[in-house]
Amino acid sequence: MYRDAREAVGMSRDGAAYRLHVGTRTLAYYEAGERTPGPDVVLEMSREYRNPDLTLRYCRECCPIGRTYSYEMLNNID
Repeated sequence: MYRDAREAVGMSRDGAAYRLHVGTRTLAYYEAGERTPGPDVVLEMSREYRNPDLTLRYCRECCPIGRTYSYEMLNNID
């Protein structure tokens, strides 16, 4: 999901890592699903990649509140 969003705006991994203030390897881990980024990083990804759905998907899949309450809006995000 994160890699697809980054590639959709034509941003390199190095460029994205710089803009997100994370290491390139850290971003690679996030994109491979080996680590979960914090909400602050996902919010910044959403801004940099111009993709607000990233925050909704994060809430649905990673946030305890989103997972617990499974809001209808969150369930309609692919």
